Formats: sequence, C-alpha cells, structure tokens
Amino acid sequence: MAHRTRTGFPGRGRYHDGMRTLLSGWTPPILATEPGADDATLWPVLLIAGGATALCVLLHFEVLRLLIAGLKRFKFSPRVGILSVIFGLLAVHLIEIAIFGVAGGVLIHWQGEAIGGLSGDFTGSTLDVFYFSAAVYTTVGFGDITPEGPLRILVCVEALAGLVLITWSASFTFLVMQGYWRDRLGVESERAS
Repeated sequence: MAHRTRTGFPGRGRYHDGMRTLLSGWTPPILATEPGADDATLWPVLLIAGGATALCVLLHFEVLRLLIAGLKRFKFSPRVGILSVIFGLLAVHLIEIAIFGVAGGVLIHWQGEAIGGLSGDFTGSTLDVFYFSAAVYTTVGFGDITPEGPLRILVCVEALAGLVLITWSASFTFLVMQGYWRDRLGVESERAS
C-alpha cells in the first residue's frame, strides 16, 4: 500500500522523496548543452527541411493544376483520364521522394558528422538514399536504415509532408473519378428517360 500523506493522496512520502533524491542532479538532455551549442546544426536542417517541403507542395499543386487543365482540354475517356491522373501522381510522388533524398544528401555532405547520418544497412549509394527517402515519405517506416542526430528532424518533416501529399493525391483522384461517374451516370439516366 502506498504511503499516504495528510491529504490522503498517494505519491508523497518515501517513494516521492526517493525519486527526488535520485533525480536531484539530473538535467534533461535537451537542456544539458550550453545555450546555442546546437544552433549550428539545427538551423540548416530546419531550413533545408522547410525548403524541400515548400518545393514539394508547390510542385504538387502545379502538377494537380496541370492535370485538371489537361483533363478539361483533351476530353479523355474516363479510363484514359483516370489512368493519366494515376500515372501523373505516381511520377510527381517519385520526384518528391527524390527531392527529399537530395535534401538529406546535401545536409549529410554539407554538415558532415555534426548533422548525424544514416546507419544500419546503408552504403551511401544513390539507391540507398532513394530507398530510405521512399520508406519515410510513404510512412512505411524504417528498420534496416535509421537516421541519427539532427537529421531526424528532416526525416520527421518528410514523413509528415509525404502523408499530406499522398492524401491530397488520393482526394484529388477521388474527385476526378467522382466527376467521371457523375457524367457517366448522368448520361445513362438521360438515355433511360
């Protein structure tokens, strides 16, 4: 039974006093460094992560805009229109994965060991960088290659951006398909009348 204080709530007393003694000299690791000591590696990561994200969002927006314009201009059949959207979105996602891969490579090359790196089954090849970036972007996760140090910030931002961009693509595809279905069902219902 836990030691009770005069108020009747557990948590004060021998256990609490023991933890206070145990943790009396402990400082959280984030506060243990001198103020500003990690700024030299943190700011480049934040700037490159923000830049890569902004570039991917703008690219995604423009590709969606071009797909809409192409669908309106060329009046594709539903099958060709939907397949054009799917292949266009797959291509833009591969480009966005490459953008984040290049961003990580630039950080590792520019900052060296101060930025951390990728460990595990990582050889440093372009294929490994693209594979890792694709695993993070698609939020599949990683296990054979893992990030270390401040580079983890870029990885977190890439996962969030990938999730948002993939769901944006899914909702766009649904709207295109819904438009084709509406048109097709509208034509079929007029024929039935």
